[in-house]
Amino acid sequence: MNSTLKFSISQEGIDCLLGETEKKRISNYINIKKININRDTNIETYELEYRRRNTNTLTVISIDSEQIQKDKILKLSKYGVDISDDNKTLVSQFLYSTLQTAPITITTDGYGWKRDNSQEIFIADKILSATPMKDEVIKNTDKLDLKPNGEIKNWLNMYNEYVKGHKYLELAVVFGLSAPILNYLCPSYPDLSTVLLHISGDSTSGKSTASMLAVSTAGNPNQISSNSLVRKWSGTENSIIATLEDVSGIPIVFDELSAFRGDNLTQLAYTITDGVGKARAKVDGELNKPKNWNTVILSNGETTISSKSNNNTGIKARVFEYPNISWTKSAEQAEAIKEICCNNFGHLLPLFIKNLFEYGTNKITEIFEKERMILKNKLPNSRLKDRIVTKLSVFTTTAKLLKETNTLDVSYSDILHILYEQELSSMTNREIGMIAYDKLLQYLVANKAKLSYNTYKQLGFIKNDTIFILKDQLNDILKELKFEDTSIVIKDWNKRDFLVKTESDRQTTRKQEGNQSLIGYTLKISEEYMPYFNDQSNTNFSNKIVSLQNEAINNLKL
Repeated sequence: MNSTLKFSISQEGIDCLLGETEKKRISNYINIKKININRDTNIETYELEYRRRNTNTLTVISIDSEQIQKDKILKLSKYGVDISDDNKTLVSQFLYSTLQTAPITITTDGYGWKRDNSQEIFIADKILSATPMKDEVIKNTDKLDLKPNGEIKNWLNMYNEYVKGHKYLELAVVFGLSAPILNYLCPSYPDLSTVLLHISGDSTSGKSTASMLAVSTAGNPNQISSNSLVRKWSGTENSIIATLEDVSGIPIVFDELSAFRGDNLTQLAYTITDGVGKARAKVDGELNKPKNWNTVILSNGETTISSKSNNNTGIKARVFEYPNISWTKSAEQAEAIKEICCNNFGHLLPLFIKNLFEYGTNKITEIFEKERMILKNKLPNSRLKDRIVTKLSVFTTTAKLLKETNTLDVSYSDILHILYEQELSSMTNREIGMIAYDKLLQYLVANKAKLSYNTYKQLGFIKNDTIFILKDQLNDILKELKFEDTSIVIKDWNKRDFLVKTESDRQTTRKQEGNQSLIGYTLKISEEYMPYFNDQSNTNFSNKIVSLQNEAINNLKL
């Protein structure tokens, strides 16, 4: 390439200067109007302006930097750029020369908290910061409709009339506004990944109203909008994941769980809460870096997620469920809230962020740590206590910050009470190993005719205070009892010391029955169950089961 060549540009075209007076037209008008540098990836793209070769209309497209190389520039011809084999080298050289003077704009991907030149910024509809930014930074996409609509006063009037004093609706608002708080805290707390909240109940419970109210704080809750913050569970698993990619600090709703048609809800819930998408292949075969998200997701439906996941303990640790709650008091209240939210949205979250900048974002962590201690001291011990406390504290922190920053008047005490009581009721369901143990022993008591003492019979045999069950037989029974992942149950039993292990610390044991070698599990029988195995009568057995279930629940709460 001859670097000594000079060019002139006009709206009519590009000329190569051959001497003081002589010039040669090399193409229609083409020019790099702007260089965009992605602050997240450092990749450059160009805003290319040109006149189409056939219609002469002025057109602007975005291109990759490599597309102006002389061996690749010919591909721009498909966009109507005046490029051919004859002029591609000169046009390439001209465009490279324009890079020296083209204005530079810094771009960024996604939403949520980021740092720019050691300065905190938050990306919503606009880029928010505590002080004016050194460089202009713009968003690359508008994936979500976060542009404020209507008037903030209309939303606040609705809140004061229909929401304030209704503790569950206040909780819904806190859920929505907790997304930026979760996103802010996440880098410092490994247990803080995306939180999935599922509210379930019948069609009159107000669950859809609560969901729309929550996300109206940030953006458009109207499902008829393609960029709405309320999406359907009916989408493909890939489309659901694509919705979340690069979305941090902005709440999202997935509406009506019954519409889900995917193969594996359990795995999808794991992916959602992990906050990491799939690595997709580039055109050249290389893999792109997987896209992430970190936010609060609300889900709703008539059934619970755990019931559709067949007692998977991982789900119970990742999903916070709020079943059978009356979120609204009347159809009139629900309709009024939805109407106002659909016409007045996207005001509260940016106001909250602005107030947080003025209040001091460093105080977020300070308050969060205090809230963690409050919940840690309040909740009973369990295997998952620390993880649960860390996540629930995001919501109490949000409630406290909304009051501290004078953003919104919410009842902190009501929020704390609801979260505490709901967690108490959820703890039992999360203790999957304990529940499986109780259900199995109840099943075996009910079928004790198929058991014997000391020698194997159908289901197994009892010896002293233990019961031996064949490995495959136990797996079948647990699956019959709707425990999908038996390996997780066994691991939990192992941790609880429910299994009699061999000297080599193996979970399975080997029994010799005549010439036959039997491999299975030897399970300890708790004291409260032994009388039922020894009792040869089946009278009033249903009452015995109820009594055992109540005992198990009470023990979990101790």
